[in-house]
Amino acid sequence: MTDVASALVSVFELISSNVSGNARMTEYKPLFTYASRARRDVYAILNNLSSLSSRIMNDEQVSSDGISKVKPLHENTYLDILSMKIDLEKANILAHDLLPANKNSTCWSLDDYYAEHDLNIFLAECNAAQTLLSEVSHATKNYLDKFEAGIDGLNIRSSSTKDSRTKNSLMRFCGVSSLVIDFYCMASYVALLAVKHHSNSLETNYILDRGDVTKAVERTRMTLSTFDSYLASNLDRSIKSLQQYMKGKAVKKLLVNINE
Repeated sequence: MTDVASALVSVFELISSNVSGNARMTEYKPLFTYASRARRDVYAILNNLSSLSSRIMNDEQVSSDGISKVKPLHENTYLDILSMKIDLEKANILAHDLLPANKNSTCWSLDDYYAEHDLNIFLAECNAAQTLLSEVSHATKNYLDKFEAGIDGLNIRSSSTKDSRTKNSLMRFCGVSSLVIDFYCMASYVALLAVKHHSNSLETNYILDRGDVTKAVERTRMTLSTFDSYLASNLDRSIKSLQQYMKGKAVKKLLVNINE
């Protein structure tokens, strides 16, 4: 109702300004529409993963000690995800293609209203993909917050055995950060591809029906839930869920057959 009221007031202001001969852009910013929700989630994901990537590069302890020690233990999982060739840049390009950020979020013309309306109708039919984006957004924020807390914990000096075990656990948690980025990029990419497939603009080397895409989204949501839930408490279980995910056919069918 807030969005509707805001839009109506803006339209009336536009009509009034046209009658008076002082045409101007109107102020309106949707908050509770399908499009605004999707934009909010996808750009939160990109920002969180970008921040995490920068944090890793700027922390030698994590990059040299954490990742270098954890990566060999799960080398096959790393290689499986890398083989899908989905990275932050690729997810960023697709996000801006499907859900371009408004250059000026408060200045809208009538064409903007109609375009937003059409996008809302379209996204209303992509509920599973939108839910996945929301879940990935929450997961990236959750990991980034715990990662920052973990870095602080690693910098605390202590010689006790208990603190030593805690630091080893934190190092493992922070050490899988590059794997986290790769998987969360892939999960958001799957959601965006589902949206693009619904618009009939997804080019593939294989005929994908709605069932194929829906299954890929559902499988990704299930794995994301397990992976995120156990990262801090049972890392091996998180990694195992990801290993099983990469062995499945649903997501590979979607990703492998996309035209470059």
